[in-house]
Amino acid sequence: MAFQVGYQSTLRVGDQPCSASGVQRIIAHLEQQEGSQAVAKLNQHLGVAFSAAAQRHFVPMWQIETALNYLQQHYPSLVALPSKLSPDWVDDLASLLAHFDNLEQVISALVQQQLPVAQFADTVVISHDDFVRILWINSGRSSVDSLQVQFQHSINMMCSVAERLLGEPFLPLEIALIQPPDQHWLGSIRCDNIRTGAPFYSWTLSRQQLRQPLNGMIDAPPLTLQQIEESFAEQVINALRSSLPALPSMEQMASHLELSDRTLRRKLANGKSRYQNLVYQVRCQYALQQLVTQRLDVATLAEQMGFNDVSHFRQSFKHWTGFAPGDFMRALDKECCLPSAG
Repeated sequence: MAFQVGYQSTLRVGDQPCSASGVQRIIAHLEQQEGSQAVAKLNQHLGVAFSAAAQRHFVPMWQIETALNYLQQHYPSLVALPSKLSPDWVDDLASLLAHFDNLEQVISALVQQQLPVAQFADTVVISHDDFVRILWINSGRSSVDSLQVQFQHSINMMCSVAERLLGEPFLPLEIALIQPPDQHWLGSIRCDNIRTGAPFYSWTLSRQQLRQPLNGMIDAPPLTLQQIEESFAEQVINALRSSLPALPSMEQMASHLELSDRTLRRKLANGKSRYQNLVYQVRCQYALQQLVTQRLDVATLAEQMGFNDVSHFRQSFKHWTGFAPGDFMRALDKECCLPSAG
């Protein structure tokens, strides 16, 4: 069975600007069903007026994550909104989507972070002749419960968007979950094959459907994507990545950015980030990149990353991802060889 495997890291930073339309629609429905007091409680939990900020279409990613987790805890049926309540995401990004000819190009742009949409996890894309499987890799050390909420919300949104762009029903060939799904979500998703107990969250899409032309109405002329202002944490991550495999201390980073240590900490804290967490993320993503795409052996990678002891690298990798390196690669290889279930 011939296939190709690609890895795409994500920024995973709290101050990253992301489209708010999906959660905005949920909050509008929350106000309709539960009243303005319920929205006020959500805003109090966030510490900001999300519903007002979302009118600008883009909000920091941490607000989206926090809102989803709060809504899942208190109003789980709203997180699993059916397709008839699909978000206005297509309308928000219409001028950008007008560049694309088919759904495969849209999915590729999302995975490669070419569209301002929240990316909750890194992705491994397994490309077969007949199907594509997209795996979520938890490099952000999110809890399984939080990641499941984010994954289920994203799948609902993407299926709704796909139906809007294709002008016809869209059914993934398979959806894989680590733990059993929320019953509200299960009743809202249309998929004949839902696999539980999987090592990764993933969805599998038909090549034939991905390559169909976009028939949904996109009432906007094609525009070049205007650069959204780079978040501060993104600046730090890019500086860290450029120095790999060795990484600077916080003091060295502050000096590089011409800031004091205190200012660096404060600017990161404003976006719900910490310097050490960004270091963990960059190191984890570098290790994943080398393992997945280069198939580098563990001893060589550990030495390359400056670990004096291979066992210390294995412990760090498990701390980052929840898997020992060997277990991760075996689970990934198994996912690569699974049929499409279609």
